[in-house]
Amino acid sequence: MATVDHKKIRKLISEKQKSYTDRQFFASRIFAGYLEDIAAAQTRRYGVRRKVSVRTVWEPKNNESAATNNSTIWINAGHKSITAKKIREERYELVIGNFAHELGHILHTDFLMLAVYRQYFQTGRWYPEPPPLTTSDDRMNEADIWAFCKDDEMRKKMFLVLAFHVHNILEDGYIEGKILYRYPGVLGSNLEILREDDFESYETLTQMTEYESDGGHIWITMENLLLSYAKYGKLKYGEEPLSDIRVQKVFSLLPEIDKAVTDPSAKERWNSVNIIMVRCWEYAKDFIESYIEKAEEAKAAGSVGFDYGNQRGRHRRNRSGRRTVGQRKRRARQNGTKSYR
Repeated sequence: MATVDHKKIRKLISEKQKSYTDRQFFASRIFAGYLEDIAAAQTRRYGVRRKVSVRTVWEPKNNESAATNNSTIWINAGHKSITAKKIREERYELVIGNFAHELGHILHTDFLMLAVYRQYFQTGRWYPEPPPLTTSDDRMNEADIWAFCKDDEMRKKMFLVLAFHVHNILEDGYIEGKILYRYPGVLGSNLEILREDDFESYETLTQMTEYESDGGHIWITMENLLLSYAKYGKLKYGEEPLSDIRVQKVFSLLPEIDKAVTDPSAKERWNSVNIIMVRCWEYAKDFIESYIEKAEEAKAAGSVGFDYGNQRGRHRRNRSGRRTVGQRKRRARQNGTKSYR
């Protein structure tokens, strides 16, 4: 039995003369309960029984939009990407879209494999299996990865950070595809609205490459291109030709990406991560070296440190809700959530 009066919620969503502010409405326990009811109803409909708790907040200064730890969904209804909409119904659509995305992770992401992958790599092994090394470049890159990370904990840590980002990209493509297919109603339709809004504001390759010469990095551009194809199946080229090295690199990885976002096996996505890290190693290695150098310079200067998350954030689409590394850790401590987005 529903714990919330859904008719009242729908009335509040559509009312013109607001009896509650959007902050009061979206951050209320009643609205969070409404989302919990939706999760219970939609998952039960397809034979999946999961108890999902939801916490909604209104934090305009927080760059996070949503996160989950596999049991609790946290949503920031005050995120700038949502408050950019002036009508409550449009804000509601984006909130539900974010909720659908996080629910997709709960239903379809194997959270335990993150720890397994980390354990394997730290002991000099690939998980779930070594990547196929079909070219001399692949063999050279794979050997260099182990040589580069051997006996250097910072390098290992940064490799894992990048690998986890690539995995999250592939996982996003997979879980959103599942939600759109299995839940075509309120969840799928509003997730599609969020996706369209996201892609509309996604930066072009031309804009990304401009950032590279202004403190950015080609690896960050590659992450964005991988995310664009994994989620939307297309790229925004801007003025860049198809012969651009970044585009050609993504094109060479299309079979791996396509398999990762459609194969129900979570292990296959980790296999794809390994292949991508090997074939993009020259960019990832240069980024890791650059990051460590800047972090050491910041430490020597007595500053708080060089934040990889900020480096990524300025390269992402303007309305991104993705979190910096430091923000993910702080939010995890505050909400008891892992940083899956």
